[in-house]
Amino acid sequence: MVRDLNRFKHQQGFREIRARQDALTRFSDPATLLAFQSGAGEEFLARNEVLRALCHEAKSEASSGDTSLLMALLALWPGMDAIYGRLLRHFKTDPDELAAEIAARVVDGIRTIDLDKVTKIAATILMNAERDIRRKLSGEWLAAGSRLDLTDDMPAPSHSSVFGFAPDMGDADADTARLRLRLEPLVGQDADLLLGVAVLGHTQQAAAISLGVAPEAGRKRHQRAVQKLRKYLDG
Repeated sequence: MVRDLNRFKHQQGFREIRARQDALTRFSDPATLLAFQSGAGEEFLARNEVLRALCHEAKSEASSGDTSLLMALLALWPGMDAIYGRLLRHFKTDPDELAAEIAARVVDGIRTIDLDKVTKIAATILMNAERDIRRKLSGEWLAAGSRLDLTDDMPAPSHSSVFGFAPDMGDADADTARLRLRLEPLVGQDADLLLGVAVLGHTQQAAAISLGVAPEAGRKRHQRAVQKLRKYLDG
């Protein structure tokens, strides 16, 4: 994608964007803009305004919209790469699917973000993309768990696991679905909160939001679920 920016179309597109957006006038070419966006300095507000300008242009019907979208994607690339690293274990059989899923979610986020209401542009786009992918995973695990329940192919309890599923089964998604089936009789629907924190690596707040639960309510429900689980284990 970086090489694509050197094409005449995108060089011309950048000049058009820069002429319309005050936040971009300081940059002589796309390379200097992207270098600034990837910097580790304290100019967060300036970088945020640059990304806001790119998103605004990407949402427009101007001929330079493709250039703006490409530059916004490149500016968000480090965050997209971080999401890829966090979720890769759940896509070990098809990592390309994960890369495509992240790109599609981020592109949609760029094109649909409400710039009048959102303050932190990068964080909002990236967090929404990761949340939606995790939510999709949760739905697939729930469906897989239901199928496992219907086909009654749950492995026999193993002494190496409190919940009775073998840790060496080799399929992380199937293991998670099985674990959910073990947790649900103990903590009900809050099994998803526990899995979100313990397996997916969410914070309690992020796990709650991904399930459509208010953060404070999610925190309390997670605490109660943990207490129930501890009581079961101690009993």
